[in-house]
Amino acid sequence: MQFLYEENQKFTHWWIWIILLSSPILSIYSCVLNNLNYNFIIISFAVPFCFYFLELRVFITKKGLYY
Repeated sequence: MQFLYEENQKFTHWWIWIILLSSPILSIYSCVLNNLNYNFIIISFAVPFCFYFLELRVFITKKGLYY
């Protein structure tokens, strides 16, 4: 399939990564002060990990628009 237009976008803004990476740090700090909650720690590390691999791909062909 030949593309007329192709675009890829990722989360590259520095301020988004500061927000995303501060959640694991805060979760570990809060678990030290309170009872240890492993689910909260796993989720706080999984969200930035997922954002790292998220990517928007847009393709335009003669048949249509694909994302």
